[in-house]
Amino acid sequence: MNENKKWKEKLISSSFPLEYLVSKKLAAYDIAVGNEFSYSRNDAGVLKDFSIDINGSYWNEECTYSLNFLIECKQRHDKNKWLFMSDPNTPDFSAHTLGCTLRAIDEFSRIDLPPDATVELDEMMTYVVKGVEIDTSNGNVYDNEIKHGISQLAYSLPDVMIRNIAHCVNSHPSVNIPFFFVPILLTTSELFVTNNDFSMDRIREAQEISDIAVNVPYLIMEYQHTPGFGIHRAERFFAFNYLQGLPQINIVSELRKKNGEYSFKLPKELLRDLSSQPHMPFCEYFSQIIVCSLQNIDNLVQEIIGIADNALEGAKKLA
Repeated sequence: MNENKKWKEKLISSSFPLEYLVSKKLAAYDIAVGNEFSYSRNDAGVLKDFSIDINGSYWNEECTYSLNFLIECKQRHDKNKWLFMSDPNTPDFSAHTLGCTLRAIDEFSRIDLPPDATVELDEMMTYVVKGVEIDTSNGNVYDNEIKHGISQLAYSLPDVMIRNIAHCVNSHPSVNIPFFFVPILLTTSELFVTNNDFSMDRIREAQEISDIAVNVPYLIMEYQHTPGFGIHRAERFFAFNYLQGLPQINIVSELRKKNGEYSFKLPKELLRDLSSQPHMPFCEYFSQIIVCSLQNIDNLVQEIIGIADNALEGAKKLA
């Protein structure tokens, strides 16, 4: 490879061009694009700053909700395929929770969203439990990039929640609106999910990955709660304990209590639990992450915005 071509390939593989392409796609849907979402994380006893590649912020025309897209980009070469293990559990034992991929957070506002507000998104995707990369050019199989991307997104989510909650409770009551957020691991690779008859024998018989798996546009992957993540989440929320004492928190708590909200879902109690219960997974906020192929990101963004719009149609204002 000559010097002129080498720098081009290195630049493409850096994900820098991919981030620009995805940012342009988001901007076309009137999504305000930030080049990064920065968050803090304890690394061997030292608080360090990390970041997610793209932070897109969307408000509907009436400004009755906000929506955050957190996108981590992975540029892979053409021969790279991502293969995911379908959930082997029966529905009764699956960790997949409907309505928890596009998180709908109304606990800190006067607007009450329907309990099934975002279930539609989960129903249109396959749920998987782990994944690997297959480099068909040399036969290597590894999972580092997928694990790293999923972990990066998961660790950013406490700060995503905190910033949105802070905006809610520091806003005038008339503009205190619910918010949505969704983490997405985006790749240039094709995505495949194992067939039901996936086995070692089927692998040996296969000529192509498509012989053992089905190609999908996007999917939902489980992020398993770990003690380290639980401590990270509790520490991040504890650092913002002052939120529990804000007047707006007390006002919304009393309003929701009067309207029959469960005590553990009241904003003050929820903040207290998030900052003091590192053993609790809080799967409804932190466990489900979308993996999407580049060619399908436009359709996914449109679906997500449409589902958020529909959620507001069934919402009611508490009084």
